Amino acid sequence: MARLMLVDDEPEVVNLLSLILTMYGFEVTGYTDAQAALKASPEINPDLLLVDLIMPGMDGASLIAAMDRIPELAGLPVLMLTGMVTGDLNLAGGLHHGPGIGILEKPCEPEKIVAEVTRLLAETIALPNYRELVVATRKVFTMSDSSAARPSEPVTRPPATADTGPHVGGRQARDDVVA
Repeated sequence: MARLMLVDDEPEVVNLLSLILTMYGFEVTGYTDAQAALKASPEINPDLLLVDLIMPGMDGASLIAAMDRIPELAGLPVLMLTGMVTGDLNLAGGLHHGPGIGILEKPCEPEKIVAEVTRLLAETIALPNYRELVVATRKVFTMSDSSAARPSEPVTRPPATADTGPHVGGRQARDDVVA
C-alpha cells in the first residue's frame, strides 16, 4: 500500500481527499500546515506528496524544496493541487510539470487525482534511478529557466483560522500521534 502525504491549508480538502484516497487503497496522512508536515515527513517516509501550492506560512513550492534537501525524501514524486495554473504550467517558484511532478487545478474530480497519483507512483517503479532523475530535473528547471515568473517572496495566503494538526483518513488525528 502506497503511503501518501497530503498537505493543504483547508481542513475540508484534507478530510475529503484523505477519505477518497483511502477508499482507493492508499494510506494517507494529511496536514493543514506545511511546517508540521515537513517535520513529520522523515518519520512518515511517504511514497508521494500531494500539496497545495498556496498556503499560509510555508507554501507548497517551499515545502517541496525543503523535502528535497532531506536525503531520504529527495526526488519524492509530487502532485500539486492549485488554482493557479498557467498555459505552459510555469508555476510559482519555477516548478514545472515533468518527471516526478504532476499538477491538477482545483477543484478537480477525484478520479483525476487518483489517476495522477497512480501515474506518478508507476513512474517510480518503471525507472530504477527515478528519484535521482527527478532531483536532477528539478535542479535544472529551477536554476536555468529564466522565463518562469518567480515571485521575490513565497506566495502565501493569510493564516487560516482552522487548526493545523494532522488529519488521517478523513478524521482529525491527535496531535501526539502520527499515523
